[in-house]
Amino acid sequence: MESTRFFDKVSQELVDNGIVPFTIHDSVIVKREYAEKTLEIMKSNFLREFGVDASFHVDPLNPGSPKVE
Repeated sequence: MESTRFFDKVSQELVDNGIVPFTIHDSVIVKREYAEKTLEIMKSNFLREFGVDASFHVDPLNPGSPKVE
């Protein structure tokens, strides 16, 4: 159910907002400039669909880059 939700809803919403996500298992990779918007879309989708205020773990792929919260 989670993967279906992500691919059918979240990914489409990201693309609709000009964000191309790359997925690896339970992770999504986006350009740094889209990190905040991606989190906003993911959180709002989980809240809307599941009634859950989800939290996500964010790590930069480039060591030394500032972490997005």
